[in-house]
Amino acid sequence: MEKLNVALVGLGRISDMHAAAYLRSDRARIYALCDLSEERLAARKSEWGVGKSYLSYEQLLADPGVDAVEILTPHLAHEKMCIAALEAGKHVAVQKPMTTGLASADRMVQAATAASTLCKVTDNYLFYPPLVLAKKMIDEGEIGEPLAMHLKYLGGGKGGWDTSAETWAWRIEERFAGRPLITFDHGHHLLAVAWFLFGEVERVSAWIDYYDGVVDTPAMVMWKHKEGTRYGFSDAVHAPELTMPSKYYANDEWYEISGTKGIILVRRCTGNLLDGPAVMLFDGVRWRDYDDMDSDWGAGFAGAAENFVDAVNGEAPALLTAVQGREVLRFSVALQRSAALRREVYLDELDSNFGPLLSWWRRRRERASRSGRTLLGRRKVDTAALAAQAWEVSRDLVAGLDAQTKRKIDFVVVLELREEAGVREQIGFYPGDGDLRIERGALPEDAAVTLSMPAGVWVAIVRRKMRIETALLRGLIKFEGKPELALRLRKAMGL
Repeated sequence: MEKLNVALVGLGRISDMHAAAYLRSDRARIYALCDLSEERLAARKSEWGVGKSYLSYEQLLADPGVDAVEILTPHLAHEKMCIAALEAGKHVAVQKPMTTGLASADRMVQAATAASTLCKVTDNYLFYPPLVLAKKMIDEGEIGEPLAMHLKYLGGGKGGWDTSAETWAWRIEERFAGRPLITFDHGHHLLAVAWFLFGEVERVSAWIDYYDGVVDTPAMVMWKHKEGTRYGFSDAVHAPELTMPSKYYANDEWYEISGTKGIILVRRCTGNLLDGPAVMLFDGVRWRDYDDMDSDWGAGFAGAAENFVDAVNGEAPALLTAVQGREVLRFSVALQRSAALRREVYLDELDSNFGPLLSWWRRRRERASRSGRTLLGRRKVDTAALAAQAWEVSRDLVAGLDAQTKRKIDFVVVLELREEAGVREQIGFYPGDGDLRIERGALPEDAAVTLSMPAGVWVAIVRRKMRIETALLRGLIKFEGKPELALRLRKAMGL
């Protein structure tokens, strides 16, 4: 099999780790380099023995010899470069985090879905051998049912690599754009590990302080996973007077994972602060040590590169896929929002126009459940018994509006009443000449607002037996259109 021709795009500090992985691969090679600095390009070409280099990303993508690109640039460039590479028919591995926000991530996911080539988000921690072993132990039931994890980050003020002023400059810009160095940039690693070990996250609470107004520590983050009663906690601390024993960045991480019958410790990652075996397992009787693996931080980059090649060759699934990368990014964005709002944030709030209301509803529902009260302290409404009145109440509602109110509804509204107790209706509201016409039957195609709900729920709302907020937060109402028009409609109809 011919070697995969990989181009590295962005030759900053982290490119050393990616290059090392490909330089020792027998299935891929560094075919070309791309960077904005001629000096850096020349130095890397000589150091790694690479024949081709480009100052222009567009020229690189036009090279038919390039099979795949590793995008190692600052985050703001990821979306544009990733989509361009996919459209050029190249396989893509984009450095974590995949981009700067969820709307951008959605565009990348869409491009990845449409492409005939592969798109992968690279996080080397998911291939760090001690963490891979911890995942295997969890999956094989070594600690029973997983319950909790503690992920620790400690950064020192001294030790490790020398980091250029240029690297700090763009990261400081990111910090003041709301994407800080530790909890957003580096934090992606820890959040990806939490996702990797325990699955998707439901909600998060975070407290973030700042050292010298720049480094976002101390930071404390707690979260709950969707599956079972699985929780996580991470704390990040910057110790400016501490010298960190590390040949990479001046920081280290360690991990504790607890289950119903055991505990896993992963004792190091980037640095070498803690002595002893890389992994320890307490099985309820004794501690077992595991140190027969490569626990150098660089091993994770080698594993990530191998996974990229495997995925391109159809031999293994990509980790992370674009969809998975978006999920970890959503976790990260929720964390920042929680710290800013000083409240718990559900991750799916970020994909809803009614996020804060959904969060409020859930908190209230949980409190009611714990106290044994019925939700909102009100009796349940038998909506099925009301469903037969759907057309009648809709007609009466419009008839009861005065001419001035009808003029405010100057857009077409579709009311799709889903089947309940054998009743199903499709109702259209049409403005015209200061009036509002109502018809049942086929749905119009030019609706500005579409509301969908069970027939009996609609009757309950109109008859003041149920608040529209209650139905919305219970997921009974589906909405399409502009939110401002929906709010105007609600006010005009007095719902």
